[in-house]
Amino acid sequence: MENESFINRFRCTIIEPIRSISEMLSSIEELNKLRSTLGIKPVYNPFERIKDSLVLVNTFFGLEVPHPLPPLVQEIGPVMQDKYPLITSKLSSFISSHSRILYISFNPNTFIRPETNLIILHAIVESIQNEIIDGAIWYSPSLSFNEEPISSTQITFSNRKSLSVSELLSNKHPDLHFTKFDSQFSILNQTNVKLFLTTGDITNSYESLYTGTPMLIFPVSFDQLSNSEKLVGLGVALTLPNYFSTNHVVEKFLKF
Repeated sequence: MENESFINRFRCTIIEPIRSISEMLSSIEELNKLRSTLGIKPVYNPFERIKDSLVLVNTFFGLEVPHPLPPLVQEIGPVMQDKYPLITSKLSSFISSHSRILYISFNPNTFIRPETNLIILHAIVESIQNEIIDGAIWYSPSLSFNEEPISSTQITFSNRKSLSVSELLSNKHPDLHFTKFDSQFSILNQTNVKLFLTTGDITNSYESLYTGTPMLIFPVSFDQLSNSEKLVGLGVALTLPNYFSTNHVVEKFLKF
């Protein structure tokens, strides 16, 4: 937050926590109404309810720093799906026609500024132009590119052809593919996918470790920050700082 305005700092430090607590209390009240219909006592302190319960944690010592655990806490991870959907024919065709693909997927619940997405998009185009990568797949159920003037911003390629951000989102570039297909593991498991740009959520980390795909992590919030430190320490990832330029991202790509 060091470069943020006072209003943004106040919103993130005061307003957002109050809003989150209000939503949480509302959810607890709804759950207690359901409990009462089943004859179950209301719960106001979740820690009180689970204090004598067995707690199963989706993690493992290979990722976590070794530390003592309470007797009723057992690590069982990594927990992953037994089956994953196959990739679509369109994605399969794109992947087979490229040999060094970057896959990008950010947690949909993590807010990333449109300007940041634009910097990353510029870096991807620049990297394709300079043959650092030859293709990119971006999982985009909802991308904050649509605000003007960002959606109309023009990006120029090595052949001097220009496309707007809105055109790129429509897959007008042959080496850049935006998709809503959400089987991340199936994409990472493709041998032509060589790098994973992610916010570093635990599920992303597990799937990337399983498929052996190096990570470039842009940690934003919650466990993403600690996960990134652990993964960098394991030698399987690099990180991006909170504020970066197009050249900074391209330089990171060059290190893989």
